[in-house]
Amino acid sequence: MDDLASLKIYDYTKVQPNSIDGFLIPPIGLNIKYDLKENRPSIRETIFLGERIKTEVFASYDVSTNTYSDLLFHTDYSFNRDADNYLADSRDSTLFWYDINGDVAITETKTKFYQAGKQQLDEVKKRRENLYDELIERAENTSLYTLFVDLLSQYESEVNLYLKAGTSDLVFAIQNDPNTDLDVIPAPTPEIPNPRSPRQVMTIYFSLGVAPGQ
Repeated sequence: MDDLASLKIYDYTKVQPNSIDGFLIPPIGLNIKYDLKENRPSIRETIFLGERIKTEVFASYDVSTNTYSDLLFHTDYSFNRDADNYLADSRDSTLFWYDINGDVAITETKTKFYQAGKQQLDEVKKRRENLYDELIERAENTSLYTLFVDLLSQYESEVNLYLKAGTSDLVFAIQNDPNTDLDVIPAPTPEIPNPRSPRQVMTIYFSLGVAPGQ
């Protein structure tokens, strides 16, 4: 749409509308923690295989019903990694602004480039932390939760080395642990028609954060 006067964000923000050639544009330099009116924004992030692939910003969230409402904007992310699928060279971000009818009114795309050295290492360290948290979170409220937590507690030193430096000690320990419960394959479901064993799942996840040559 050309006329962006109906962008939903302007119903909730204290920031004055910006315009170019008479048309409203999304707010520039919006601080979502401080620039909304009475409502605190609710942010929902989607992590998959250690990468943040989506961030959604809602005007409100009902704790009692676990319900988000009034989606203001969301961002999709796509990482471009080197041949080893380890260090990120860049990240593409596409931001979607919604109008008062709940339809996408405008999109903005930009690319962030990671400098060799600290920026790339910081990003992959964050990915390892996400991989660890994601695996535990996905196991919550399932029969695998205790198995995962107990196993990772047993290999605390290997976990710490993995998170800090991306060593392969943790993956090696999981692959060689004698607990046969790690090899039990769950029954297929419509959502997961070809399930893997806990040992396979953990190996796949944590291998993504192992540094080449480790």
